[in-house]
Amino acid sequence: MIGQPSQEDSLKVGNWVQMLVPIVHLAVGVRITVRVVTSCIILMLTKWPNSYMHVEVCQGRCICERVVICAQVSKTGSFGPELEHRVEPFHQTFPGLPATLPAHTNRVAYCRIYCQPGQCAQHPQQFPAETGRFEPVSQGPLSNISKIIDAPTQRYSSYDRSGGNDDFIPIPAGETLTLADIEGAGIIKHIWITFASSEPHARRKLVLRMYWDGQEHPSVESPIGDFFGQGWGQNYNFISLPLAATPRNGNGLVCYFPMPFGSGAKITVENQGQEDISHFYFYVDVEKHESMPESEGRFHAWFHQEYTSPESDETGREDEGWLSHEKKLNPSDKNNYLFCEVKGKGHFVGVNYYINSPLAVWYGEGDDMFLVDGEAWPGSAHGTGTEDYFNQCWCPDEVYLHPYFGTARAPGRQNDSYRFGWIGRTHVYRFHFEDPIRFKTGLRASIEHGHANAYAMDLSSVAYWYQTMPSAKFPELPSVEERIPKKELDEGDLHRMRDAWRTSKNGNPWGTERE
Repeated sequence: MIGQPSQEDSLKVGNWVQMLVPIVHLAVGVRITVRVVTSCIILMLTKWPNSYMHVEVCQGRCICERVVICAQVSKTGSFGPELEHRVEPFHQTFPGLPATLPAHTNRVAYCRIYCQPGQCAQHPQQFPAETGRFEPVSQGPLSNISKIIDAPTQRYSSYDRSGGNDDFIPIPAGETLTLADIEGAGIIKHIWITFASSEPHARRKLVLRMYWDGQEHPSVESPIGDFFGQGWGQNYNFISLPLAATPRNGNGLVCYFPMPFGSGAKITVENQGQEDISHFYFYVDVEKHESMPESEGRFHAWFHQEYTSPESDETGREDEGWLSHEKKLNPSDKNNYLFCEVKGKGHFVGVNYYINSPLAVWYGEGDDMFLVDGEAWPGSAHGTGTEDYFNQCWCPDEVYLHPYFGTARAPGRQNDSYRFGWIGRTHVYRFHFEDPIRFKTGLRASIEHGHANAYAMDLSSVAYWYQTMPSAKFPELPSVEERIPKKELDEGDLHRMRDAWRTSKNGNPWGTERE
């Protein structure tokens, strides 16, 4: 705990800056020490315009999770002597900030302390400042790659135990292969998989599951293709920051989602098909740690599939204004397509959304809705339309691959699917790495299938999030038969639809009631 500011030494902050946590105890002089009691401390003193401070707080010791970097700025605003104290995560005690700073220094430009909950105790200690060049801390994806830490790496793979080149393991029909069964604490950092099979829709029939910390039911459960970014049991290239399906022809399945665990992890693949998987290759790379703090959420992913029905009226007509021109309202998320429904504390980080549409008209206009912690509709995060949520616009139908979002597949674009309007299989994705949807007790994430849920479509998705444990058990996975996608429509199907329409209109030669 850190005391409140005194009247003598005050923290001055610009009009546009607000400090969110009470972290500073002001006293005479420029001594800086730290008190750490029994809870996690996050101390962030950031250099803002027109801000300066004299700081003194009690000193302590704790087990630290991450690097601590501090630097001072002189009264004139220029950089003065600096210090940098780095700590090996989870393995060393951190004795606090230096007891004494240079006399000319009265600003702290940047400081962070991260300590493990429940592992701290009062323990006064002083040590001299280290000096060195101060540089702003990058927040990019490679910003910490140069940091040396004491965390050994383990790899679980399908290598040939005899020393030969048969580096694969078969998965007979109906059986389950354990890719990794890990004891202790660590973080899964990388997964790579490829396999050979004559089984139709094998990517829908192989089920990937992951278990954390001894929980009996999985925290990840999904057909293997859908998890890695390939829908409908197909294989095609896919590129994003955490997931990829790589050449040749999207047959390499890659995951870089970090997956922490504190007391064990297990990854399995079940073959629910009728044919053996003759060759299954894999890597699972793990960074081992002595412990894992409670602040590290556990990775979750859930596959959902639904053949939606029009909500518009009891006749089942797909009407979003095309037929009656009636503008319907939907003041609810009751009949939306569900991405996930979570209980616990954590944050939602993204979704792969697979749309198999029999509609030549635009299938979107479905608002995304995130109801946080049991709040009522419309909630605190309500969107404006399908393409809008996926960071696109104006009914897109082209392939676009951004690290955070995009369209990985569109009918007739870089594939041999029939192309007419928006008929067919479209894969869109969105990852919330910069804007996670955070929740304390739960989250319901969903999207309309057409405005006011007007359309019948074959929809499926995999949602990804981190949360505290234990987590709720998922609904039962759809059967293999239910997971086989509806076929894509082609020109013959469109002709039969037109013929049925003409017949219903007493043989109108043009096949339309509009002139």
